[in-house]
Amino acid sequence: ITASAGAGGSIAPSGAYSVGDGGGANFTITPNAGFGVQSVTVDGGSVGAVTSYSFANVTAAHTISATFFQLSFTVTVVVNGAGTVSRNPVQATYAPHSSLQLTATPIVGNDFVNWTTDVFTAFNPVSFLVDSNMTVSANFTAEARHEQVE
Repeated sequence: ITASAGAGGSIAPSGAYSVGDGGGANFTITPNAGFGVQSVTVDGGSVGAVTSYSFANVTAAHTISATFFQLSFTVTVVVNGAGTVSRNPVQATYAPHSSLQLTATPIVGNDFVNWTTDVFTAFNPVSFLVDSNMTVSANFTAEARHEQVE
């Protein structure tokens, strides 16, 4: 039996596991912290999002593989220039496909320019769905000074 796991978890035992003719084997699927079991596939067919699987009366080669999904994501905000960014909602992590709104506020004498890195727009505030760990940069620039000539 050949056992493998994708990123975000493990399967035990893993790799090539020998079973005597007619024997059996038990496998444990364990997601890492912050992950869940997405699917377990045995011989090319899904057996669901299970955390254990048993083979009985083994008489041929088999495969078992597990995939995982991330339960929550972080959003890192980087401020370039003079300004602040507020979040709504304010959370340390966000569930997959949850909505987040960022509002950029320039410090007096500065202007908000745009958002860059994982979000590209000049809209302010900006709302988006969190579907991965993200970094969003808020870019500010000093206002142009206009001197009056007499």
